[in-house]
This record gives sequence, C-alpha cells and structure tokens, in this order.
Amino acid sequence: MDIDNILTELGEFGKYQIGVYVLLFFPLVFGSLGSLTYVFTAGDIDYRCKVPACETNITSYDNPWLSNALPFKDGKLKSHCLRYKSSNDSYHQKCTKDIFLKDQVEECHSFVFKNNEITIVNEFNLFCEENEWKRTSVGTIHNIGEFIGMPLAGLFSDRFGRKTLIITTVLCSSIFGTIRSFTFNYIQFLVLEIADAIALSGIYIGIFVLGIEITGPSKRGLGGAILSCYYSIGEIMLGLIVWLEDDWRKFLRIIYIPGFIFVIYFWILPESVRWLVSHGKTEKAKQIFERISSVNKKSIDENVRKGIEQLQTGVQTLIEDSENVINNEDSKFKPDKKIYQSKTMILRILNCSFCWATNAFVYYGLSLYSVVIGGNKYFNFILVSFVEIPGYALSPFIINKFGRRVPLALALILSGSACFLFHFLPADYQTLSLVLFLLGKCSITVSFASLYVSATEYFPTTMRHSLMAFCSTLGRVGSIIAPQMPLLSGYIDPLLIFGTISFISGGLSFYFPETLNCKLPDTIEEAENIGKKTDGKTLK
Repeated sequence: MDIDNILTELGEFGKYQIGVYVLLFFPLVFGSLGSLTYVFTAGDIDYRCKVPACETNITSYDNPWLSNALPFKDGKLKSHCLRYKSSNDSYHQKCTKDIFLKDQVEECHSFVFKNNEITIVNEFNLFCEENEWKRTSVGTIHNIGEFIGMPLAGLFSDRFGRKTLIITTVLCSSIFGTIRSFTFNYIQFLVLEIADAIALSGIYIGIFVLGIEITGPSKRGLGGAILSCYYSIGEIMLGLIVWLEDDWRKFLRIIYIPGFIFVIYFWILPESVRWLVSHGKTEKAKQIFERISSVNKKSIDENVRKGIEQLQTGVQTLIEDSENVINNEDSKFKPDKKIYQSKTMILRILNCSFCWATNAFVYYGLSLYSVVIGGNKYFNFILVSFVEIPGYALSPFIINKFGRRVPLALALILSGSACFLFHFLPADYQTLSLVLFLLGKCSITVSFASLYVSATEYFPTTMRHSLMAFCSTLGRVGSIIAPQMPLLSGYIDPLLIFGTISFISGGLSFYFPETLNCKLPDTIEEAENIGKKTDGKTLK
C-alpha cells in the first residue's frame, strides 16, 4: 500500500487537510503580496512641468491654460518633461497662448505632481523619458530573480524539506523587503529587489508541493485551484494596501514586517509525509498519519497499519532500485535520446514552450497594464486580480468537460480578441472597456491553469519532469519581457502585442494532441501517438 492509498483510506481532503490549507493561506498570501510590489514601488506617477511664467510656489496640477504652455496631442500630455518656451519669463496672471512660442520646446527640471503618491520615480529622481527604462527594469529584474530562484528552491526543498523551505524563504523575503524600504538609491533598491525575488520564488513552490503532497489523488485538482485562488487573494490585498497607503516605503513595511511572525510555523506547520518517507523519517511520517486519522475521524485498519509499517521497507527498496538504475547502463529509466530524433516531440516541446511564454507574457502584462488604462488604478488592479478567481475555479470543470486542446486554444483566442476590442473601442465606452479588459485577464487565467494540466500529459514518463521544467523555464521569458512593454507604448499599444501573440499561440494550440481520459504516456512512442485515431478510435 503506497501513500496515495493510505491517504485515500484516511481522508483525501478531510478536516486535517483543510487545517493545513488554512495554515498555508497566510504564507502564500504573503508571497503573492511581495511578488507584484514592483507594480507600485516602480509605478509611474502623474506629474508635469512647472511653468514659471504662469505659476508661483502655490500650484495646481490641472489648470485651464495648460494647453497653452505644454505640448498636448489628442487631449493627452505628450511629455512629462517638455514645455513651450515663453517669450517673457516674468509672471503672468493670465497665461494666454500669445506668451508662448509653440514652435520651440524646452526641457524642465521642476515639476508639479497630481497627488501625494510617492514611488521610486520621485524618490530616486527617475523623471522623464530617458529614465523610463530604469523604472520598467525593476519588474524585469524581479522576474529574473524568480527565474534564478525557482531551481534553487527546488533543490533546497528536496534536500531540507517543504516546511523548511517555506519558512526560510518567508523570513529571508521579510528581511530583504524590510531593508529595501530603507534604501537610499536606485542600485541598492535593485540589488534587494532581485534578492527578495529569489526568496519569494521558493514560497509558492514549497506551499504548492506541500499542499498537493498532503492531499489525496482525486482531490489534487481541487487543492491546486484553492492554492491558486489564495495567490489571487494576495493580489487583491496588495491593491487594497497601496490604495490606503501610497508611500512605497510605508506599504513595503506593512507587507514585509508581519512576515517575521511566520517563525512560529516551525512548530505548527507539518512537514510533507512524502518528503519524510523519501528521506527515511518514517517515525515522523507515522505520527502525521496518526494525526490525520484522529482529525479526520478515520480509523486505521489493519491494511493501513501494515502499509504504514512497510514504508521503511519501501524506502530502502527505492534506494536500492535507484542505485541499480544508476549502475545499469541499459536501464529503461535512462533518458531516451530518441526524443531528440522525433520531429513530433521536438515540435510539441517548442509549441509548449511558446504557449507557456505567451501565457506568462499576457498574464503579467495585463496585470501591469491595469494601472495605466485610466480611472482609479488601484481599483482596476483589484478587479483584474479578482477576476482570476473564477478563472481558476472554472478551468478544472471546463477541461474535464470539453477536453484540453480546444479550451486552451479558445481561451487564448478569446483573451486576444478582448485585447484587440479594448484597443479599438472609443475612449468614452469606459464600462465596456473595463469589461473587455477583465474578460481578457479571466481568459488568460483559464488558459494558464489549463496549460499546467495539459503539459503533464504531453510528455513520456521518463522525461516528463525535465521537459515540463524546460518549457516553464522558457515561459519565464514572457514574464521578464512583460514589464518592458510601457517603453513601446509611445509607438504601439501593448494590448495589440498581447492580442497578436495570444492569437498566434491560440492557433498553434490546436496542434496539441487531445489528452482527455488518455493514459499518461510512458514511452516516446506512446507520447507521439497519444490522442491519435486508429480505425476510428482514439488511442488511450
């Protein structure tokens, strides 16, 4: 009897698992809060040139004469840092257009701000277009940090345990985030941003793995959806925090300082039984199984008791089998080089990698773009985060009812369509524009959630983990590029880029095999033929 069978007997998602998921809620929300702080710490602010010819020390951001003094196009200010030259620098109470030279512009170095919002833009003097890349690079640096941290977190988790990883990374993130709120220059800020991102990347991995490993096999889809919703709740809370406190130093402290409380998790959070068993810590695993039995009110019958007692023997057998695999050159578990000779598998790997990159690019791109589309940026961010929850909740039912391939493709195409329609919709259709934007984010969330399930079914057992890791690693390129989209906004609307790449990936997704109710492929040949029809019957 293996661990899955034991969990099935003792309760796949009973009161014990619910209690663990409640404990996991708080560190996962903490990780979610930290993962997107760069949207607001490095957020653009509303400012314009101060016009000495028209303004004294007492100024207002909006004035009726601004169109006379500053370059506007289609009712929008063309540049934060340019103004028309004045023919007379003395103060004018009435700033009529005749005192400005509309054919001559000059740079300004003093500004008027719309509100009291404080980000690194005004803290570290990152004003004007020539410094825009420094602002957008914060998000890219953050995602590079997560790119670096994910494999390190996996190694740490496998060596020291899921629980140890979660607590260690939360505490490290708390330290880096708190110190970052006291930085004095841009370089210090970036160094601590990437250090924090490396730590944060381990929080989600550790929590997701621990949660899934304590859940019975038939309830893992439910468990994954719950954990994904936790992440979205964290994003919503981030929007609320920065709405109430718009000074980046203060809201970082509000987010990170409570993280030190998680030191108590060393005593209250259980370790993964699978990790304990795999590392020979069967006595501790037995204690957890007994606790599961007690809390879930499931008695341990003789078969379960024997299964638990045989875990140590199973671990020793596994170790011996692993040594045999290492020493056996012809082992069937050795990675099959034939996959590199299979045109079908190579194309599938490339398609999956591109689809992963597209999902990450559009998902994070829409989150970032939500704060610049107009209206209250905090409310927009909260709505865009909230709409992920129905996306995560619906995706398991959709892919189990309609298959994997078509929902994945249509979700991408629907997200792309929403982006295109949003771009071409007149500006005065604000409500419809917001609905389209939310539809685009919900659709890409469904697509992302579907891809995680589908990708596990595309590759053979002998290389499934490594090939998925390869695809998801390339997928991080999308999240790294997404923060740079504001640099292109002067030339092309980023939503057109999101829409185009979503359409392309959606079309290519129809080339994935349909894997609903198909047996997971164990060999290259089975992976090549999965979903194909022979004599009118689908191979399963």
